[in-house]
Amino acid sequence: MASPLSQLENFQKNSDFVFLVFYRGHWCPFCLNYIKSLATLVPSIKAAGGQPIIITAEDNPSSLDIVREKTGYKDAAISDPCHDLVNDLRRKTLIDLAITDRKGYPHGMVQPGVLVLGREGEVLYSWAIRPSLSNLGGAKDRPLLEEVWRDVEAVVQGREKVVKGVYGKQTFFQGIGMKLFG
Repeated sequence: MASPLSQLENFQKNSDFVFLVFYRGHWCPFCLNYIKSLATLVPSIKAAGGQPIIITAEDNPSSLDIVREKTGYKDAAISDPCHDLVNDLRRKTLIDLAITDRKGYPHGMVQPGVLVLGREGEVLYSWAIRPSLSNLGGAKDRPLLEEVWRDVEAVVQGREKVVKGVYGKQTFFQGIGMKLFG
């Protein structure tokens, strides 16, 4: 199996941009809700020449099966349990993803983030959560992907020069609704 770094490089070579969504794990209702939102955007992202990719530190293949089943997301995924990709992105100062201790993650769990990179590696959008008590340790207060995509799409289509905007946030009730109602 190809390394997480080479997987991302391959996706970048074969698309105009990559739309990366980092998530905590299959057990997180907030992450599942977020990926469900991404799944609705996949056709638009692909039509614009992009490649959506979900990334996690989970290394159990059955965990990805659970995510796909619960969210309807069928596209690209990268497992990065040793944080090779995450550390490379941090080293290049493209995104500063937090890594926190959690049982079942020998090297730590990557907290949520979104990174959109152009074909040449230019950052079109970057956001990473800083876990705190107010955001339930990194669970909530994520920018709404629909709004992020709207701005990224404007840049990709040449209508804007940079992604800008203030985004609504995923609420506690949106995240927990996924746990209660699937």
